Amino acid sequence: MFRRWIVLVMAVLVTSTGVTYASSILILRASEIHPAPVAELSGGYFDTVDEFDIGEDNGDTPTLAFLGSYSIVLAYTDSFPQEGVGDVLADYVDGGGRALIATFGMSYPRGIGGRISAPGYNPLRDVGENGYISGNIEALVPGDRVFDTPNIIDLDAISYYNNSEFAHPALDSGATLIADDGAGIGVFALNADETVGGLNLFPGVIDGNNPEFYRFLENALVRVLPEPGALSLFALGALAVMRRRR
Repeated sequence: MFRRWIVLVMAVLVTSTGVTYASSILILRASEIHPAPVAELSGGYFDTVDEFDIGEDNGDTPTLAFLGSYSIVLAYTDSFPQEGVGDVLADYVDGGGRALIATFGMSYPRGIGGRISAPGYNPLRDVGENGYISGNIEALVPGDRVFDTPNIIDLDAISYYNNSEFAHPALDSGATLIADDGAGIGVFALNADETVGGLNLFPGVIDGNNPEFYRFLENALVRVLPEPGALSLFALGALAVMRRRR
């Protein structure tokens, strides 16, 4: 009888947990600058980190089936991306995927267009306004887990790359602005469904980005992933009780 209960509880754990503590990331880049080594920042939170070139000249548009094998997609640019990337990203999100769109993915004219830039997806919308941002990050929702999971972030210790082509985006309807630059320009936001994040920072390995910035980048990726379900916590408690009664 006890074994039957163990099987039942383990089934609840598997089916109710929104994300495990190892997730796979696909990084889409229209850039010669490679992304930060997010797989190394918190002792292996991410078990798989792959890259895919979406640049206009030498890259390609990934298929929906290919995207679907990853827990989350990080997309960024500093050159023009392939046409169609934004549409397949939106299809991926519609099918249950998660995405983080980073600089310069929401900046004119080298942003990621298509449906991922339509209302309801990228929470930081390109409105054709670019310029420097302040160099700071200020928490607008101080208790949000992007500031402490999996890394406890010292916002005062962050420095990041900055230039005149950073977006001065608008916040999408229903989206939540979680951090700005202290001067009103959005830095990190989530769409209404919390399935797409907008990160108005450049995630590549480049002068200006320091280690604390890369830790914040990892947190931003984790924030877009779903939290483990509350039901799985109940199942763990039930398992502990059954072990004591055995």
